[in-house]
Amino acid sequence: MNIRLFRTAPRQRALACTILATLTAGAAAGRHPAHAASAADQPWGTWTGTLVADAGHCPDEAPSTLQVSHRAVTFTPGDQALALHGTRHKDDGSVHAELILSDRNRKPLPMVFNAQPTGDGFTGQYGTTTCRAHVVLKRAE
Repeated sequence: MNIRLFRTAPRQRALACTILATLTAGAAAGRHPAHAASAADQPWGTWTGTLVADAGHCPDEAPSTLQVSHRAVTFTPGDQALALHGTRHKDDGSVHAELILSDRNRKPLPMVFNAQPTGDGFTGQYGTTTCRAHVVLKRAE
C-alpha cells in the first residue's frame, strides 16, 4: 500500500493517520478475547469444545469442531472423519447439522447436531441412535 502522507496537506495527512489508526485498532480488537463479539452477533468462524456423553456410547471427552460460514455449517463430533452438514437459522442464530448413514440392512442411522448461541459461544446437543451428548463451544484461537 502506497500512502503519500508527506506530500499532502496537513489536514489530509491527519485524516489519513486517523483512518489508519482506526483500522489498525479495529483489527487488533477483533483478535483480543476481551473484545470478542457474541456468538449471536458474529457466529462466523471456527468454534471448538469438548463433547461430553450424557447417555449411550459417544466419543466422550473428545474435542469437537463447529465451523460456521455465511452459507453453511459443519460439525465434526469428536473430530472424527464424519462431518455433519447443515445451516444457520437467521431468526434466532441457532444451527442445525445432520448426517444420515445406512447400516448393513439399509436402515437409516441419523446423526444430528443442534446448537444455540449463548454469550460468547454455542451450547449444543449431539445425538445418534446410540448416543446423546452435549458440548459448549468457544471461538478457536
